[in-house]
Amino acid sequence: MKKLLYFFTFAFSLLIVFSCEPARDQNGDLLFGVDGAGGTGGGGTPPSGRLLTKMESHAIDLETGEMSDETLTFQYEGTKLVSTTDQDGNVTLITYNSNNRISKLTSAGQTATLEYSGSNVSKLTSDITGLLKTTSTFTYSGSKLTKVATIHEFTFPIPMKSYIEGNYTYSGSNIVKTIIKTGIYNFDGQLEMSPDDQVYDISFDDKKSPYKLLPSEYLSYMFGMGPHGAFLQSANNHLQLKISATGTPAETTNYTHIYDSEGYPMKTTSSADEYIIYTYK
Repeated sequence: MKKLLYFFTFAFSLLIVFSCEPARDQNGDLLFGVDGAGGTGGGGTPPSGRLLTKMESHAIDLETGEMSDETLTFQYEGTKLVSTTDQDGNVTLITYNSNNRISKLTSAGQTATLEYSGSNVSKLTSDITGLLKTTSTFTYSGSKLTKVATIHEFTFPIPMKSYIEGNYTYSGSNIVKTIIKTGIYNFDGQLEMSPDDQVYDISFDDKKSPYKLLPSEYLSYMFGMGPHGAFLQSANNHLQLKISATGTPAETTNYTHIYDSEGYPMKTTSSADEYIIYTYK
């Protein structure tokens, strides 16, 4: 769902990537738990067999400035996630390797592949035909993800190569601080880093994250496309996000959650009156 990361304000690189993807609206289409690499592990077998089946967002379209509604549904064979479908009927198919880990995601005009080092995703490569190639590498301390470095290589509308890096600090099983570094490759192919970093400080509740019900590799795929989404690698649900950068005032967004009897959020609302509704079975 294209609005979800806007709703969470983790937008920069995801906006860049998915605004270029065929068969999606201009702002992109994104949806996005922990167990080190996040989520439920290989094959997507969720805790107690519970499944996340749908997410619905009501959020501001940054292009039009108006509220819009989108959905993403998750399809399973048994408890294995095999595809996703958005509100326009666009389908992403999910392929598994011999170790029952996600190896490829394919949709109209895009193919993404995942590589592994042991049980951890080590590299993500995504190709959007004629538009963009994304390459992300993942660094861990034990099983905890500590860094994602992503290179975007654009071929349209003009050739351009950019770099974005996320560095993560944990408290228990939640990422409580993210430092984002960015850069652009010049005409000589040299990386010129921005002197200004963005810092994301995040606080969490003690309830269960719905994203943890999705396969860890699927979340790593989303995380690799844009390393702002600390909620993907965290066990609980965020309550406050504070974004600060050199020379600019900090921006703070607060979140409230309505939970079901099992401690999962049914609805998350931001202080900007945007929301996400979660459906389970």
